[in-house]
Amino acid sequence: MTAFHMNASLMIGHTQIDAEHEHILLLLDQFANCLKTDDKEGCAEKLGELTEALDSHLESEEKIMTGLGYPDIDNHRAQHQRARLKYLALIKKSQRDGFTSSFADDLIAILSQDLIFADMDFKAYLKKLACQG
Repeated sequence: MTAFHMNASLMIGHTQIDAEHEHILLLLDQFANCLKTDDKEGCAEKLGELTEALDSHLESEEKIMTGLGYPDIDNHRAQHQRARLKYLALIKKSQRDGFTSSFADDLIAILSQDLIFADMDFKAYLKKLACQG
């Protein structure tokens, strides 16, 4: 890959991942507002949107990582899978028990694992590639 194409791919990947993170955070904020107003129908709708956005994000992020040769992709995929399983278990619990007072905090804790901590190493990898390009 030429230096130009590598740097373009890095910028596109970085921008896309950040845009997806912002969209997920917006949906989380909208969901929190539904919780505050006790809008159960709105909460269910926002969770559906959040689930779709999360699934799409995880898939596109893994494609970007693969395309850029991220050496720790298998570990990152495993982190995604663990976060998704925790997320789905929390959703299932809410369907059974309703939205508990800690639901939003639990949801944010699960998603921040992917949106912040799991991506830090990949961001460092992107920076390293950019410096080499």
